[in-house]
Amino acid sequence: MILYRGNKLETKITDMLNHVTWTQYLCGILALTFIYYTWIVIRFYRQDLRARYRGKKNTFLQPLEPPATEQQLPDQVIADQTITATQNGEKTFDRIESLIGELKSQIHQKQGGTGETGLLEKLRTVIHAYPDLKDSPFRPSINEMIISECQLVEISPPDETELQQLW
Repeated sequence: MILYRGNKLETKITDMLNHVTWTQYLCGILALTFIYYTWIVIRFYRQDLRARYRGKKNTFLQPLEPPATEQQLPDQVIADQTITATQNGEKTFDRIESLIGELKSQIHQKQGGTGETGLLEKLRTVIHAYPDLKDSPFRPSINEMIISECQLVEISPPDETELQQLW
């Protein structure tokens, strides 16, 4: 199809484009796209490429750190509860580990004749020895640990209401 508008240049361009196949057109677009993005990588990521090939550090896979203004502080609310400075100390984590150890011990000591209510009473006794952890943000994790340990030793785990009553 030749459009003639009085300009021989338009006729030559139209005639030239009629001879280009879709395959040639797509190959040309892919080549130009590859060249463009290669230039972008070289232009803006030259230092990262050098560091990567020298083996200094893998900058492409490093996690981004939030700006200093967005970092979590110990008094920020997590899971609808506030973590105070005393809860965030090593003493609290030591107490949590001690509680978990005693709970696991009670669950694994359970003999076949003891019964589920006897186990719940033993667990309640252990938990009441740690009143400072009652309102801890770690309480859901401790509850999950109790359920998983009961399932591990093939004891029917306590339901949600029984877990709430333990505390």
